[in-house]
Amino acid sequence: MNFLAHAFLAGNDPALRVGGLIGDFVKGPLPAGLPPDLAEGVRLHRRIDAWAETHPAFRRSRARVDTARRRYAGILVDMFYDHFLAAHWGRHHERALAEYTAETYAFVADREAELPPRFARLFPRMRSMDWLASYHNPASVGAALDRMATRLTRPEGLVGGVGELLRDYAGFADDFAVFIDDYVALKLPDEQRAEILKEAAANDPGFNPDTPVSKNYVKLPPSIVGADEKVTYWIEDSIRYVQTMMPSKKKKRKN
Repeated sequence: MNFLAHAFLAGNDPALRVGGLIGDFVKGPLPAGLPPDLAEGVRLHRRIDAWAETHPAFRRSRARVDTARRRYAGILVDMFYDHFLAAHWGRHHERALAEYTAETYAFVADREAELPPRFARLFPRMRSMDWLASYHNPASVGAALDRMATRLTRPEGLVGGVGELLRDYAGFADDFAVFIDDYVALKLPDEQRAEILKEAAANDPGFNPDTPVSKNYVKLPPSIVGADEKVTYWIEDSIRYVQTMMPSKKKKRKN
């Protein structure tokens, strides 16, 4: 249920971002009745989930959760990571969080007739209360967890779960920082960068004030590396592009 992280990791493509939001509401083999572009977004959502489950930082976070709640550790950590992403949004995206979430809700509204029924029912509340931006406040994370708990046969696993975040806030924050900054950076010409940013689950790292990156880079989340055949070609193009920028070796003059 980490809506914000899935939208962010889906990149700039509207359909991939919508697919990232609805991913937990689509079951079974794809396309599951979805249009091809939304199905691709859900497919990416699933790859991100699989990548996260094996990521060392995410696994450390799960281990921080009390054993009494360990069965729901994945849900808790998902929500905690959305909190850190919202709280430190300016480190990861050049647009203001409110602008980004408004754009994301507009993308969803444009596909309203194609949304899974369960997601379609909750979307008006998500949009009116701006759930994605609200996660910057731990109290909002706690309220969301308590709402989810009402749908469980054993609600005690999530009720009061925000206490886990507050108990080891620095530890979870460190894990998230490692997790969210794990990406593959490619240096490419402006035209190709723009193409990749438009069609792939990619982001431009150049705006990050804490880790300045020189221009012409695009970053790809590991969840799509090895899963999208285009990535192989992009990596090869990046290698060739960088090679063209290397200074040629001067031949030594003969005496």
